[in-house]
Amino acid sequence: MASLSIKLDDETYDRLQDLAVRHGVLMEEEVLQILKRAVSPPERLGDLFLNVFGLAGGVELELLPLESHEPVDLGTHPVDQVFGRLHLESPVDTLLDEMRGPRSGFSGRKK
Repeated sequence: MASLSIKLDDETYDRLQDLAVRHGVLMEEEVLQILKRAVSPPERLGDLFLNVFGLAGGVELELLPLESHEPVDLGTHPVDQVFGRLHLESPVDTLLDEMRGPRSGFSGRKK
């Protein structure tokens, strides 16, 4: 195990000593625990949930059956109302590629 020697001001030393006494450990152990927490990777949200609620946490919810319905008519887009509906002969990506050249690192649509 590696060792580390640092100089502390008296106030910091006293606070660390007080913490160690409250936790019932040696001051070196208290400092080691503080340093471990400071450099540990952050806890993931899922891990935090499991620590707080455990594996048996949660409630059972009854899922209501979905009813089919007619699509909602959102009306005409305001731009279409002013300028009319845009009808293109080619997909927008193809037109953009023709105007600016093909995109780097792009090999086309997924198949």
